[in-house]
Amino acid sequence: MSSYFSYVGDKLDLRPHCRFDTVVKQAHWDDRLHLWRVTAKGKDGLYKASSRYLILCTVRAPDIFIFLDQ
Repeated sequence: MSSYFSYVGDKLDLRPHCRFDTVVKQAHWDDRLHLWRVTAKGKDGLYKASSRYLILCTVRAPDIFIFLDQ
């Protein structure tokens, strides 16, 4: 999954618009303006932003179990 996101990020030149190693502290949908209001904390401190789209990704799963029903 990680290699897919890296490929898409490079192909569509999305990396400059992404924040990595950041924890979202608050995300609120503004119905009137149709925007996400986000507060996040990263290595540079608190960061506030507004956006039409919000994609959250967590890749710190210690184990992934796949169960196949046979």
